[in-house]
Amino acid sequence: MQSVRSRRLRRSEGRLQNKSLIGQETKIVASVSFEITYNPKNAALIYSGLAIIVMGVSGSGKTTLACQLARALDGKVFDADDFHEPASVEKMRSGVALTDEDRLPWLARLNWLLQNHLDESSLSGWSDPVRPIILACSALKESYRAEILRGVRDARLIFLDGDFQTIAARIRDRSAKTTHYMPEALLQSQFDALERPSSAITIDVNLPPDAQLRCAISSLGISSG
Repeated sequence: MQSVRSRRLRRSEGRLQNKSLIGQETKIVASVSFEITYNPKNAALIYSGLAIIVMGVSGSGKTTLACQLARALDGKVFDADDFHEPASVEKMRSGVALTDEDRLPWLARLNWLLQNHLDESSLSGWSDPVRPIILACSALKESYRAEILRGVRDARLIFLDGDFQTIAARIRDRSAKTTHYMPEALLQSQFDALERPSSAITIDVNLPPDAQLRCAISSLGISSG
C-alpha cells in the first residue's frame, strides 16, 4: 500500500495546469453600499483548496486585507515578508533593491508553502474541506506570480492598487510606528518593477479596510450561508 509520504511527494512533484489567472480584471474603485453576510465554515467548504494572493507594492495594505480574508473564510494566512533570506532583509533595510536572482529562493519557498498546505490538508480525508490559504505578497512581476503559483490548481489574485504619493505617505506613517525593514526609499523601485496583473480583482487602496473586505468577498462570489 502506498505511504502517505510517497503520495504527497508524487503530488508535489507533478506539474498541474495552472488555471489561476483565467478571467477578466475586476476594477473596484467606489465605496460599497451593500451588505454581505457569510458563514465562514460554509465559505471554507465552497472555497476548499483555494489559494488567494493579496498583492501590491509595499505599504498598500496587503497584510491587513489578507488577515481579514482569513478570518472571513476560516482560512490560513501567511505574510511573504517572513520568508525572505536574512541577507535579503538586510539588503532591503539598507536601501538596496533586490534583484530577480535574490528573489529566487524566496519564490521557491512561497510555492512550496502553497503546495505543501494544499497537499497536507487534502490528505486529512477525502470528505474534509481544504482550508483556503491566503498569502500577502508583493508578487510584482508576472514571472514571480507564475513561480509562486506553479502547480497550484485553483488560485485568485487580489491587487491593491494605489498611486505613489498615497502609498509613500503610508510607509512614512508605518516607519514612525514600527520597525518594518522596507524603507520609503525603495518604493519607487517597486513601482518600476510592478507589472499590473491582467486578470485580478483590483481594489483601490483608498477604500477603508472594511470596504476592501466587502469588495473582495463579493468578487470572490461568496454567498450567505
